[in-house]
Amino acid sequence: MTYTSSERGLTTFLQYLSSFPPTDRVTQSMIRSPLASFHARACDLWIHENYLSLRRVGNHGHEDDQQLYQRISLSVEAPITQAFVSGDTIIVPLSQVVHQYPSLSIDGPFWSELQQENGDGDLIHTPIIFEGAPIGVYTFLSDRFNDWGQENLLRLDSIAAALALWMSHPRSRLLDLAPPLSAIGLTLTPRQVEILELVREGKSNEAISAHLGFSQSTIKQELLRITKRLRVNNRHDAVEQATQLNLLHPSGPQ
Repeated sequence: MTYTSSERGLTTFLQYLSSFPPTDRVTQSMIRSPLASFHARACDLWIHENYLSLRRVGNHGHEDDQQLYQRISLSVEAPITQAFVSGDTIIVPLSQVVHQYPSLSIDGPFWSELQQENGDGDLIHTPIIFEGAPIGVYTFLSDRFNDWGQENLLRLDSIAAALALWMSHPRSRLLDLAPPLSAIGLTLTPRQVEILELVREGKSNEAISAHLGFSQSTIKQELLRITKRLRVNNRHDAVEQATQLNLLHPSGPQ
């Protein structure tokens, strides 16, 4: 069997993690491999803390900003918190960070300097998921890569899966338990709530499409987003999970 360079890099990284190295060494190793093909220049590792914030536990490549961002509240609108809560990789061009996330404008000079140093690079934020719940995020700066297609997004998820195994092991001493969904302020959009309430009524995708005036493809895509966000496998489990989290309006009398 032959392996691609990215597969060899991930295998080597897994072997390295099995030695339970310090977190700063982990982020350094990530830049060398398996993030080397993404032209990573800096890397950070974050874990959740008390279900209320993310704390940086390792970094390599831009140690000068450690005092600025050591912790970030999950209530702050930022790409890293969005990645943690949504469970999706969030990629933001450096030039658009403050524009897309105005709450970060308080640190405008820092972001301007970072852009000047790295040009039109991207900031990538990938959630680390263990047993269906987020336990952290790894972030990195890429200055010469722009192919963020499905294959490369899956590679980012593979790296996150390796980190999840390492972080969740008792020998890593990084965390105890991942936060439950109810502890991270999870929400659904008004459209998603309406769709789930129609699913609860027993309506098919076709009926929901006719009722809301959207295509069946749109309804299907929204249901896929909902199940991924709620970490369930099907629409009926999504209704049950959303009901338990009080995300739906109370149903009428039966």
